[in-house]
Amino acid sequence: MDVKISRILDRGTDNERLVLKVLRNCNMNEYVVFDTTFDEKGVVSNKHRHLFVFPQTVVKANDTVVLYTRRGHYSTIYNENGTTSHFFYWNLDIHVWNNEGDTAYLLHYDGVNMKRVVNPQ
Repeated sequence: MDVKISRILDRGTDNERLVLKVLRNCNMNEYVVFDTTFDEKGVVSNKHRHLFVFPQTVVKANDTVVLYTRRGHYSTIYNENGTTSHFFYWNLDIHVWNNEGDTAYLLHYDGVNMKRVVNPQ
């Protein structure tokens, strides 16, 4: 993978965010972030509560990608060392990583096959 999870900061607060490090030039649209929930025995379930698909955004090696769970609009900061910090917003009204054991997943995919439902009967 060309991007890795660096850390989760300020869990359970309005400033909650996931910080990613870009290892090689790529397009963030090839990545999805999601979290999981747990069953009554504390085992990870197959129910994914939240999913964030990054929009088309080219990032370069050593850039930082920050995904806030709160509301906001995409922005960038150009750093003195020549890298860029990219700020994305999930636009949720809740906190995602607010319980002990909550897990962030970063998934890379190289294609999507989809079919929209039209006039469901």
